[in-house]
Amino acid sequence: MISILVEHDRFDGWLNFAYRALKNDRDGRSLERRLDAAESMPWLLDVIFTLEGRVRPYNKYLPWELRRHPLTRWPGEKLLPLLTATLAGDPAAIRAAFQRVEESCAAFDSRLTVPVLTPVIESWGDELRILRH
Repeated sequence: MISILVEHDRFDGWLNFAYRALKNDRDGRSLERRLDAAESMPWLLDVIFTLEGRVRPYNKYLPWELRRHPLTRWPGEKLLPLLTATLAGDPAAIRAAFQRVEESCAAFDSRLTVPVLTPVIESWGDELRILRH
């Protein structure tokens, strides 16, 4: 699990696209905001499912999977609208996803002797302000 998130950069990659989308929003670039938000989606889904110890389903099966095998920390009735809003480039949805991911990372790291995900978040330093706005 850690190798997918850290060594394969899925977690930091998602943070990068979420950050870019919010910077584009701040700078008034709506098309670019929506493009980066859409591009963040596969990365976000990898992060969400990996933190649950699961493999991300194909997009075709995502709603079915969430109904039949719900995620512990991401109920389908909340996740699917969040994904839809993120695809539209909604800054509030991107920030809400960041908050949930950050909480999930803290919970994951609390079970480890040496945290691995929280340091990735902290490495962003002051740049995190735009995600926590």
